[in-house]
Amino acid sequence: QQHRADATTQPTPPPAARPASSNWIVSFTSDPAHRFFCRVPNEFIVDSFNLVALPDVPHQQEALKLILSNEWAVGHRYASDGVPEAVQASAVMLYGLIHARYILTPRGMEAMRKKFRTVDFGRCPRTLCHGQPMLPVGTADVLGHGPVQGYCPNCDDIYMPPAAQLLLARREFREARMGRGAATMAPVGVAGGAIEGQGYESRAGVGWASGALDGSSWGTTFPHLFLQTYPHYHTGAYVEERLERYVPRIHGFKVRRVDDGDVEEDEVDGEE
Repeated sequence: QQHRADATTQPTPPPAARPASSNWIVSFTSDPAHRFFCRVPNEFIVDSFNLVALPDVPHQQEALKLILSNEWAVGHRYASDGVPEAVQASAVMLYGLIHARYILTPRGMEAMRKKFRTVDFGRCPRTLCHGQPMLPVGTADVLGHGPVQGYCPNCDDIYMPPAAQLLLARREFREARMGRGAATMAPVGVAGGAIEGQGYESRAGVGWASGALDGSSWGTTFPHLFLQTYPHYHTGAYVEERLERYVPRIHGFKVRRVDDGDVEEDEVDGEE
């Protein structure tokens, strides 16, 4: 009789696994394509003084609530149930604007210094800068005026960071999440708005892999204030004589630079 009871007893099914949850900021900044962002602490965001005169974004209050949320499903960064896609896109824009202010504070500067030391912002592509680590900079302080650029403290110039590296990082990141049964993430536009039907891999004409990387999230001031705060990281861009430049040569001899007077003289000789 005991044997029959054991045979008919069905094992209790295990409870359905819930997706891991995290702070929205942690989830957002953990994406390799967003490695230029540092984590802004909640206490900085909830302080209304830090948001004074901040440009308005659509659904601002809902976006702010989402940024401060602590129950954000990892792997569903842009596909959370019950959160409209427009609010999710606004959260990216709003976080970027707050981020631009935070990185100018002592705590924010220190957070970015750690990322600079680990070369999270990439290296200068100029050969004679010998792999100098770069700093992020925007070409404007308002949304929608272009993606973030890399500023080189050695040659004092800006460059479009390599999109291919970000594309690879994002693809690997997606595959890792999908391997855990997570949903894929929808794309975000240059200023944080969703772009229907355009994934990062298909946007070959866009320099940056992640549209969330609007230049206003770092602004025009950050790298220069950073180098004033940490002058030992400045490698001499402000001293022209110290900048190593390529010298054109023909059979070992320096090529003489042709000025406007030489060009006009050659044209006259040709006419005669």
